Formats: sequence, C-alpha cells, structure tokens
Amino acid sequence: PAPVSGAGAQESATLAVGGAVIQKEGEDEAGLIDIVDLPARNATFPAPDGSGDYTLRLHDGSGTVLTTHPFSPVFTTLEDGVAYASFLFSFSAPNETRQVDLLHGSAVLGSVTASASPPTVSVTQPSAGSYSGTTSVTWIATDPDGGADDLNVSLSYSPDDGASWLPLALSADGSSYSLDTTQFANCQACRIRVVVDDGFHSAQAESAAFSVTNPPQVRAIWPADGEDHAAPYTDIAAVFRDPMDENTIDSSSFSLTDSQGSSVAGSVAYDEETRTAVLAPAGGLTYGRSYTVRLAGTIEDSLGQSLGSDTVWTFRVEQGPLRVFLPVLLR
Repeated sequence: PAPVSGAGAQESATLAVGGAVIQKEGEDEAGLIDIVDLPARNATFPAPDGSGDYTLRLHDGSGTVLTTHPFSPVFTTLEDGVAYASFLFSFSAPNETRQVDLLHGSAVLGSVTASASPPTVSVTQPSAGSYSGTTSVTWIATDPDGGADDLNVSLSYSPDDGASWLPLALSADGSSYSLDTTQFANCQACRIRVVVDDGFHSAQAESAAFSVTNPPQVRAIWPADGEDHAAPYTDIAAVFRDPMDENTIDSSSFSLTDSQGSSVAGSVAYDEETRTAVLAPAGGLTYGRSYTVRLAGTIEDSLGQSLGSDTVWTFRVEQGPLRVFLPVLLR
C-alpha cells in the first residue's frame, strides 16, 4: 500500500527500518527502532502491510509529519511470558526525513533521529590500472556532525563494471583495506564501492574501473586428493577461478592414468558458465584401484595466461563388494 503523505513530501528514497516490540505483564510496553540499511545499499525488504495499530511515522526537521506506515506485528510468547515481535521493512521515504518514530496507537515506543548533515566519502585507491596479488583500498570519509571514526564503513567489489557487487567487509576499520585480488576471477573492469553511514544518513563512492590479471588458479577438484572411496562410475572435475580457454583443455592436457601407468580413455568437456572441466571415463573404474589425474600447466585462461605448472592429484576407487564379503562367506 502507498504511504499516507503529509505536507512537504518531495523526492523520495528507499529507507529500511527494523526494530522490535516487547510486552511484559505489569510493565510498560517497550519498543526498539533502528535504520538497519540505507538508501545507498538499495535495501529491499517487505513494505508495512498498511493496517494495524502500530505505526512508523516520519518527520522532517521541524517536526512536520511527512508519512505514516501502519502495520501489524506478529508476536511470539517467550518462555518467561514476554511477548516479542520484530519487524524489518523498506519503503519510500521523502528526502527531508529527519526522524522516524515507532508508535502503538498514540504512544511513542521509540524513535531515531538524523544528525544535521550527512557524511561524505571518496575512494582514493585503487585508481585505473592493472593489479595482481594484494593491493590497498583507501578512502577519505568525513562526518560534519562527528568524527570519521564514528561512521560505519562497508566495502563491496564488482567484477563486471558495477553490474553486480560482492561483499568485502560489512564493517571496515580505519580508512584502508587490504584486498587480495587472487580471491576473485580476473576481470577487465573491476570496481570498489565504499558506503559510509552515521546511523541514519549514508553516502557512497566508487573507484575508477581497474583490471585484475592474476595467473589462473584451480579452485576445486573432484574426487578430492587422497579420496579412497570414490565410486567406480564417477566423473573427474576441476573448477577454475577464472574463465578459461576451452581450446587448451582436452584429453592431452586433462588426463587420467591408473596405478599401472595406463591411460584411461574418456571424453573431456569445459563448461564456460561454471568454469568447470570434466573428464568422463569411457567405462567404469576398477574397484580398489588408485588413479592419478593431471591438469597440464599449459592450460590457459581467456587472457592467454597459463597455469604454469601441472596440477596432479590421486584417488582410489572403493573396494568392491566381493573383496569385502568373500572372506566372511568363506569362513
């Protein structure tokens, strides 16, 4: 439902508000309220249901009511007889909002008030260029109403020029962060986003686009190295961190041999979406036998960088049912 608008409502942004209501027999009802997420983070939670005797009321700096959002909290009775209800909403809020109240009827259970001025932030590192290994992310944040140390700082990383974002740190300390770029796939237009908030207002800034060019890396293998209970009919798989050149992944660069040194025939395929190479043996593997897998160091990523060295691991197929039960049957 649309909020009820009062005088002075102008442009709006998404505001996310959470809190709780606590009821205990013989005591006054208590309420907690907080701005749990901020417009710069694009929060998306359910909106208030628009009916009920509890209300989120928004004011401007002069106390004028801008909007109200009625809702009906769902209470749970705890073991000590306390009735507890939590809520988490996002809704459109006028930009001049300076206070949010939680009401039950006409009684104010809690409120949160904005400071006079919003914080500011700018990203100073990384700048445009190419990076590998560990690099520093730095920013400058200010809070006109307090010290920068009072601000909450969160960091995000985009591997695709801002189309998607991955969390780096929800609460960063100071004004710098050590970024290990090897934890992410290589990219040609990466960005860092820094969001700061003072408990009500928020601000965000993004770095210039930069590239990451680390040597390719194998992130996961199957069966695991040292596995001794592999199924006889199992595919061999390797997951890469980076997009790979599928033309360099074939039966000569992704191979399987048994404990006698004999090659095991099979087909090799590469899935670009999951960055996974799969070797499917032509037939079942032998019970109780060990096998060695080799990914050649000549395999290249989409940037033409090679793995550099072979990746080798071994596993053993589970013992067959006859090997397990025949001695028992003979006895």
